[in-house]
Amino acid sequence: MEKNVIILLSIILFSIILIIGVLLYLNNNLSEPNAESTINVTITSFNYTGSSNPVGVVWNDMFLLTYVNNEAIDVYNTTISFCTNSTFEMSRSIGVFDSTPPHYYIGDFLMGEKYLLGLIKANETSEFHGCIWNSLGDTSKVHGAAFIVTLESNGTLLDQETIYLQGSQNPADVTCTYHKTSLEVVGEDTKVVLLVAANYNRGNQVTIRYDDFYLSPYYTKNDAYNTPLSGNKTAPFETGAITIDSNNRNSTFQLTFQFPTNHNGYPITNYPLVYPGSSENPKIIEVIHEDLLDKE
Repeated sequence: MEKNVIILLSIILFSIILIIGVLLYLNNNLSEPNAESTINVTITSFNYTGSSNPVGVVWNDMFLLTYVNNEAIDVYNTTISFCTNSTFEMSRSIGVFDSTPPHYYIGDFLMGEKYLLGLIKANETSEFHGCIWNSLGDTSKVHGAAFIVTLESNGTLLDQETIYLQGSQNPADVTCTYHKTSLEVVGEDTKVVLLVAANYNRGNQVTIRYDDFYLSPYYTKNDAYNTPLSGNKTAPFETGAITIDSNNRNSTFQLTFQFPTNHNGYPITNYPLVYPGSSENPKIIEVIHEDLLDKE
């Protein structure tokens, strides 16, 4: 009996050692290939290809993206997403087209949303055709904005590239968008601080002087209509200048203005920001409020 127990224990011990040995063998032989099999998907080209007005009030900025799997393994669950430094990014969507001419439309998704590309086969090169859908009224707001593409697989960053949007109908050289960051009452005046984002679109180097900006106040008479405050151009407190061009495309700065809260008993209700043009080229700098209206 005692001999049988010893034999049984020996068999159990041998089995345990054998199982441990198999597990160690599998771990060594299965983990090493995975460690060596890296994911290497890269973007080989990301180009702006033009713009168009296909219908009505729609404006499209077109692009072509080419990416390649440089490894001998397939890459699964690949996603693509786009973002931009434009403050208007969430109002637009991306149109997706197949890679074979005439590039039929197959779907769309929002800026910032991940679009599923799925499997990228080993050593495969693929094309992604698309466009950014804008309204005609928004095109000037995105000129010169950075447009960034990101490829991921299971949450792992594969590659990222940037282009700059160019499409428009005869844009200004620089577009300045602005919004109000603070407003306070100072005696009988209103003091307002504006944050301005200047974006280079095209042309030569442009120098923007802060004290060339001015507010053009309007007052509301009998709650019926806005009347410009004739001859009133409120200058900012700030002085100095910035220079932007194709190498330095973006700049952000603050402007502070103070103006009477009322005119002849009527309240000042809006005050668009203006930058003067020249008779030779009135559209060198275009100024747009982010909500197209600045009032309380």
